Amino acid sequence: MEAKRIPGLSPNIAKRLAPIALAFACLFTVSAIAQYFFVKQRLVSTATAELTDWANQIDGEIAFRDKWDLDGFRHADIVAPNYFVLTSEGFLIEVDGFAYGLLPLAQPIDPTVFVRPNSVKSEVGETNRVFGKRFEDGVIWVSVLDFDDQLRDLASIDNLLVKTAGKFGQDVAQARKVNTREIDSRVDYAIIAANGKVEFAIGNPPLKLQNAGKLSASRSTRWTDSDGKKLLVYEKPILNRRFEPVGEIVVPKDFTAEEQSLHQTGLFSLWLALGSGLIALILLVIPLLRYELEKRSLEISLEEALQKGEGQSIEFKTNINDEDIAKLIAAFANTNPGNIFVGVHDNGGVVGLPQETLQQRDALLRRIQQIIKRMVQPPVLPAATFLPYDGKTVLRLFVPKGARPLYVVQGAVWVRRLAEVVNADRQEIIERALRARKT
Repeated sequence: MEAKRIPGLSPNIAKRLAPIALAFACLFTVSAIAQYFFVKQRLVSTATAELTDWANQIDGEIAFRDKWDLDGFRHADIVAPNYFVLTSEGFLIEVDGFAYGLLPLAQPIDPTVFVRPNSVKSEVGETNRVFGKRFEDGVIWVSVLDFDDQLRDLASIDNLLVKTAGKFGQDVAQARKVNTREIDSRVDYAIIAANGKVEFAIGNPPLKLQNAGKLSASRSTRWTDSDGKKLLVYEKPILNRRFEPVGEIVVPKDFTAEEQSLHQTGLFSLWLALGSGLIALILLVIPLLRYELEKRSLEISLEEALQKGEGQSIEFKTNINDEDIAKLIAAFANTNPGNIFVGVHDNGGVVGLPQETLQQRDALLRRIQQIIKRMVQPPVLPAATFLPYDGKTVLRLFVPKGARPLYVVQGAVWVRRLAEVVNADRQEIIERALRARKT
């Protein structure tokens, strides 16, 4: 029959290791999670501060008052590697370090610029010389800003625009492969797909973009994906004297490397938590497994016990006597594992127990539990098994060797000496106490 533990008790070693193992697992799990969120918060905070500084510099150089005056901005040395500036009506003032997918769709372009270069007056009062080239799947739009007399020689500029437009191939895919280093520094350009999506833009090609929505008067940050990259985008409104938004500065930062770092940190944290939990489980389970294996190896059958008779690890009892059973359990716990067979006479005759029903057996186990709790200090776990024999029932109590140095009943330390339970002598008690201190 299957061994049944007395309710309310657990192995002493498990009692000691369980809180240690749990604390160990919780500590490393909390540390791993805290590390992940701390690193993430620091990275995002640092990136946001950097984006804020860049946006503030751009805003300061634009210095909008009652109208757009971009002369100072055009001469400024902007440190932000990626940004674009839009008016509230959707006109593109400047784009540097293009981030795919951030710009709204472009509005239709004046068809005359696809015939020959034309001068175009922008919504912010600037003049651009513009030329366009059509593809089957889009257009290329090149321009030169009338800035520092760059349009003084229109014939030369027109020739430059036509020549530059020819470098972009025959479709949008070819145009996107052109490196900005191959283009004259005076020339700004935009590649626009047939559906209006801005595939690439650099400088200030005079593009009118579709309404991107009502601008907010407050700054904000958001996350977005751009051509396989993770971007942290900072948006700062350009305000007039009445604090009304007249434009917007958008500064993205490629957060892909940081995201990968966070991902690795998260994986490390996860493995650390799993590892700590596994270690905690090992610390808790291995002693219990050892206990079970030891118990099973030392538990003997009633037939074997009757054949061997009482001895160092076998004791027969006809019934339960509180004091006797408490001393016997303490003695085995102090000395060596032992088997107590209740319902067997000292001479090996099986008399059995009167407890036949499940309710009677449970009551007997509860009684033994109360005896142990009341009389054995500290309590010890026996494994209880009801064994049938020749139409009778015998209770086997297997008592493991205790993890504590001393188990006491009525103020005395009891030990097993062959088939007897005796008081431990003073010297033995002292030696046990000293061994406990060393461990």
